[in-house]
Amino acid sequence: MAQVKRAFDPASADVATAEASPDQTASQLQFWIDCMGGPVLVAEKGSRTVSFCNKTAHNFFIPGSPSPVGRLIDELIGVAASLLLTQIWSIPQNGAISEPFIIKSVLDDKERLLVTHVSSVRVEGRDLRLYSFRDAPPSDTLGMVNWQLNLMELLNWLPLGFEVATLRDEVQFVNSGFKQMFGYDLDQLEDAEDWWRLAYPDPDYRAMARQKWEDEIAAARRENREMTPFDLDVRTASGETRRIQFRHRAIGHFHLNLYLDVTAERLYAQRMQKLAEIDPLTGLLNRRSFFEQTSEILSIDGGDEAKHVVLMLDIDHFKQLNDLHGHAVGDLALEAFARCCHGVVRGRDVVARLGGEEFCVFLRSVTLDKAIEVAERIRAATEELEIEAGGAPVRITVSIGLAQCWSGENAVDQALRRADGLLYQAKMNGRNRVAH
Repeated sequence: MAQVKRAFDPASADVATAEASPDQTASQLQFWIDCMGGPVLVAEKGSRTVSFCNKTAHNFFIPGSPSPVGRLIDELIGVAASLLLTQIWSIPQNGAISEPFIIKSVLDDKERLLVTHVSSVRVEGRDLRLYSFRDAPPSDTLGMVNWQLNLMELLNWLPLGFEVATLRDEVQFVNSGFKQMFGYDLDQLEDAEDWWRLAYPDPDYRAMARQKWEDEIAAARRENREMTPFDLDVRTASGETRRIQFRHRAIGHFHLNLYLDVTAERLYAQRMQKLAEIDPLTGLLNRRSFFEQTSEILSIDGGDEAKHVVLMLDIDHFKQLNDLHGHAVGDLALEAFARCCHGVVRGRDVVARLGGEEFCVFLRSVTLDKAIEVAERIRAATEELEIEAGGAPVRITVSIGLAQCWSGENAVDQALRRADGLLYQAKMNGRNRVAH
């Protein structure tokens, strides 16, 4: 884009460079644009409806037509060219004139190449866009405008959000991917504060997201490199929350930001992670996850005086249940027993299916008496379960072995072996009981 802009010398353009105050009256603006030699349109930012024009503009676009005031710019230069005007970046403030930009106007199947300059003006509290036009010189213009249009088409084709901002993080351009991803128009993002307010409505998450962004940006600029990509949850204009990966690089006088929607990829990764950690039948942790979580707890609570207790649980005569009623009924019994355990233990405790009919419960920071009470509650609740088997309810019982984790043990293996030995005793003593 910089090459296209340098191809034209702004000083040679037939455009006035009069200063404008930050806010002016309608009569002041009209006087100003009437002093400009070429055609000028002043339009609403959002609707692109012409609010002011000078006399030269009356016959420049559609000879013999009424005043352009009140009409859409789309009707004067075509929809495609009008939309392109909304994607011009590096728009000066307070009436200063931009560098030239070439657009291809197509109206009633007639093509016309125009050089335009863009400026922001504020009139009686309204933020407007001022466009000056002239016909592009024929020499080498066609190749240049095609290059420029191809670049814009490429940016809009990219399957990601692309944004250009000033060094003060004032948004100047967003591609179609950005609009499709977030649903926000450029007019809704007047400055960085609008983005933070709309995209992160929760104040606490907004503060975290902003600090993350500023820290990563600062590190990248210090080292003159691309920012390390990271993910954030962003609220779109439709109210949907999307997981977005952010990428950033400062190039020249612009900040270039890339936004990749990784919502589907992250959800898939979470599902894969869950499948790796969870027993698919009961929804409990599997053996590997049980040992990982309990090892982490023991490392955290290693110096804590509170004791931990492990329960080994085995559904009594489970093989006979499968043989008599089928594996479908056996699966129902496993699911019902898993719910039973979850209904008794606390949220901070760890419940897992180790395999087959064997289950394990890690009771965190409990006394031995309290652990025995929990085990007895699980046993009693299991005894009350009824499993549907061809219209006739089937009951199950459970045997439980209980062992404390000893001081200095940084893994649950040894306590689990002790609990397993006590489970064997419970079975030898008639099953449906707790041994400790």
